[in-house]
Order: sequence, then C-alpha cells, then structure tokens
Amino acid sequence: MKLVDDAHFNRYYDNQEHLKELGDIDIGKYVAGAIVVFNLDTKQVKWTTPLDLSTDAGNFRAYIYSSPTVVDLDGDGNLDILVGTSFGLFYVLDHHGNLLRLEFFF
Repeated sequence: MKLVDDAHFNRYYDNQEHLKELGDIDIGKYVAGAIVVFNLDTKQVKWTTPLDLSTDAGNFRAYIYSSPTVVDLDGDGNLDILVGTSFGLFYVLDHHGNLLRLEFFF
C-alpha cells in the first residue's frame, strides 16, 4: 500500500499524452491524496482510492501526513485500512478500497 499525493499525479501528467486528458486545467493549482494498493508478487496496482482534493492556494490542503493503520476492524478476516487526512477527515476502507460507513462499528 502506498499513500500518494499530488507529486504522484504530477508524474503521471508529465507524459504529454496524459496531459492532453486535462485540456486547459492547470494541475499545479491542486493537491490530491489517495491510497494505492500494490500486489507485490505481480508488481501491479490492485486498486486506487482517491481521498481528498483541494486547491494549493487554500488554507487546508489535501495532504496525508501519517501512515495508515491496517487491521481487521469488522472481523471478516480481511484487513481494513484506516487513515486520516489534513482536512480532518477519517477514512475506513475495506480490502477492496471501498469506503466503509463508521456507524457499522458503533
């Protein structure tokens, strides 16, 4: 699993073919955070879940400063991912990258 920020997305758009997808959008004005999970055996991306998106000029940017916690939170035998962002949001994802509703746990 890897936490990614806007630098990851900027590298993707360094490719001129990918940059065409954006039209006239200036990606330098935005900050993005996401969770990317890799299969280390195949070296392939299993899934990506975007979390927050913000402008770079705002007071609060979409950074992820800390490592996620990985635990079987719901007892189904699969590891869930818990991560907070600098927006003050807290995400719980299942082992497929789907957002789980916190009310399930309370």
